[in-house]
Amino acid sequence: MFSSDRRKRLALPLLLMLALALGAASVGAGQPDARPGHGSSPGATPLGGSRGLESVRPEDLLAVALSRSEVTSLLPGGADWWPELPQFNPGDFDTSAPGLRFWTVQSYHLVKRGKALDSRLDTTVSLYRSPALASATFAALRRTGADSSAKLIPGPRLGDEVRYFTRKKNDLVETTVRFRVGPVSGRISALDVRLWKTEDLARYAAPVLARVESLLAGDLEAAALPAATARLLPPPSSSRSIVASATIPAEAWAVIDTSGKPLRVRDFLRGNGAGTLGFRRYRLAASPDHVAEVTLFAFTSSRAAEKWVRSFVHDLPKRRLDPGATGALSGFADMGDGFYELQFTRGRFAGDVSCFAPFGKTTQACVSSARQLAEAWYRLLPA
Repeated sequence: MFSSDRRKRLALPLLLMLALALGAASVGAGQPDARPGHGSSPGATPLGGSRGLESVRPEDLLAVALSRSEVTSLLPGGADWWPELPQFNPGDFDTSAPGLRFWTVQSYHLVKRGKALDSRLDTTVSLYRSPALASATFAALRRTGADSSAKLIPGPRLGDEVRYFTRKKNDLVETTVRFRVGPVSGRISALDVRLWKTEDLARYAAPVLARVESLLAGDLEAAALPAATARLLPPPSSSRSIVASATIPAEAWAVIDTSGKPLRVRDFLRGNGAGTLGFRRYRLAASPDHVAEVTLFAFTSSRAAEKWVRSFVHDLPKRRLDPGATGALSGFADMGDGFYELQFTRGRFAGDVSCFAPFGKTTQACVSSARQLAEAWYRLLPA
């Protein structure tokens, strides 16, 4: 137990993952709202206000997405929906979407009776270089893309363009609302045992749309990573660039833990001072379609950190690799499905490094990249 299974994210079909990224469009039978897009009328306020859209970061899009507090308050039994690790994706990860700068995904899993179920709620926000490019991508997605197999259903109007659709996903039902406001598109998608009401999806989307408006006015900016956390995360280098950083709750790790016991994992983390974790995604210079992710566990004692990592090492699969110069208690393995993971402890801290290709085939470049990143991080952390 206490080891991660971020492979759950990789197990989603590629088209579904890309569908989470793209957004905008039509109501009911597919006719668009006639309102002009943001910034398209003469004399309109420039997109992004005084900040300008070029200054918008992936972290800002995550701040736009449906938050955990909103999920808890808006959804029936909302406290049972736990967040997953956020996804920060550069726009060129999706070559079918011209002008896409980047997109973020925040997923929630339903946890019932101590188990994470298959039901999930995905909220995605994407930023394009212009309203026209955002709208064009939406249209292409409906004509020939991932949405072409879905059934359109009527629902309330939202933003500049919107559409609702549904389809079967094995034993579950997907219900989705896509919307666009200017160059920003979004998607809220429920995968559950039942069809969700489009009126409910529109209600859940309302606070997201309000924050999109604030973003476009230049009034929304994500809070900076706490300085104490930022100092403890590996900086960029010639071999890696930072995509985005965030702090995440213990539940985000617990819901993907391989033990299948999210309550136990959450309680261990919270009970030992690691209720909030530092998280950062990097892009690899040598393999631009690959990413590395680090998660920082700041425990109250070295004993708790050692217990956490010892459990990880004990449960590693047979495909173990050399963890390099990362201390006496560390482990590294090919976890399968194109996912490599290394974990170590130093003092009261535990560090987790993973490497994978989110939308392609993971190569052996991940082995050396993950090891070098972990070694540099081990030297950075205080003993």
